[in-house]
Amino acid sequence: MSDDTDIRLRRHLTARLVADTIIATAAGLLVLILLAPTSGTDTQSPECTSAFGYPVPCGWGLSVGAAVAAAVVAAVVLTALRRRRR
Repeated sequence: MSDDTDIRLRRHLTARLVADTIIATAAGLLVLILLAPTSGTDTQSPECTSAFGYPVPCGWGLSVGAAVAAAVVAAVVLTALRRRRR
């Protein structure tokens, strides 16, 4: 391969990696926004709600864990789809 082809291939791979990273991060943020507890009442069994009004767990651990899991799943799916096209 020529140097020009190598440079184009590297740029293409870098652009795909950046795009996949942005998509995976967006998926994680979406899950975090949907599961994040924004308000709640401190009763014997605490009740928290999301910004959209539905009940969610009061701790941030599940929200952050689910966001990380969503980002990882999105990255794996994007990688699998790209390999499948070849």
